[in-house]
Amino acid sequence: MVPWERLTVACHHVMLHKQDHNWKVVNRTNPFSALWYLYEGEARFQIGEKEIGASAGDVLILPAGQTFHARLLPSCRRISNFAARFTLYAGDSMDWFKLYQMPVVIHKDEHPIREDDLEELIHWSHTHTPMRQFFMDHALLRLVGLLMEARLQEVTPTFHPDHPLHDRLYHVLQWVRSHLHEKITLAKLAEMIHVSEDHFIDLFQRYTGKSPIQYVNHLRIEKAKAYLLNHHFSVKETAYAVGIRDPLYFSKMFKKQVGQSPAYYRKMMSDW
Repeated sequence: MVPWERLTVACHHVMLHKQDHNWKVVNRTNPFSALWYLYEGEARFQIGEKEIGASAGDVLILPAGQTFHARLLPSCRRISNFAARFTLYAGDSMDWFKLYQMPVVIHKDEHPIREDDLEELIHWSHTHTPMRQFFMDHALLRLVGLLMEARLQEVTPTFHPDHPLHDRLYHVLQWVRSHLHEKITLAKLAEMIHVSEDHFIDLFQRYTGKSPIQYVNHLRIEKAKAYLLNHHFSVKETAYAVGIRDPLYFSKMFKKQVGQSPAYYRKMMSDW
C-alpha cells in the first residue's frame, strides 16, 4: 500500500509552451522536478544514458537535478505542452522518484490524465486569490498521485511500507527534517531505532535510495534553495541556517548538487 497521506507537493510554476520545428533543449538541469504533458508533437528526450520518446497525450516526469537534452522528431513541425515545476515531499522523504524508477514517460494509454484534468491547475495559476498556492498545490498533488499510482502497476518498491521498521525509519527522517540546523551524527540516528550503525546504513539506503550523509546533505541543499529564493539571507547566513558552519564547503556542496553556485542560482531563479 502506498502511503499517500504522506505525499505533498509545492507547485512553483505552471506554463503552457508552443514551439516550432527548431525547438530543442541542450544540457539543461532543472532545479525543480517537472511534469510535462504533450498536447501535440513528438519529441525525444535524452536523460543521462537513457533516451525516451514522447508524443501527444504522453506524460514525462523529470526529477529535480536531472540534466537532459530534448528535440523534435524530423517529421514534427511543432510541439505544444503543459509543464509544471514542483518540489515533492513524501513526509518520510523517501526518494519516491528513484523508488518508482523515474524519469519516465508514461504513455497516454497507461495513465488516466486527460487535458481536462490540467484545467484546474491552469485556472488557479492565473488567479490572484490569497488561496492560489493552496489550490495549485492541491490540484498538482492529485495529478502526481494519479501518475504515481499508474507507475506503481509497473514497478515494485524495494522497501515496502509494511516493513517492521518502516514507521521507526519514518520518524527518524521526520526528526532529521526538523533538526537540519543541528549537528546530525550516524550514531544518533542508529540509536533512535536501536540498531548498529552498519545495519542502519543498509536499512536507510534501501528506504531512501541514499546513504545517511547523502540524504542529509540533499535535504540541506533543498532547504537552502528555499532560503535563497524566499529570504534575503547571505550565502553565509543560508549555510548556517541549514547546519553547515563552513560557507566555502556549503558553496562547493551546493554547486555539486545543483550545478550552480548559490549566488548564481538565486540570480537565475529570480530572472526566470
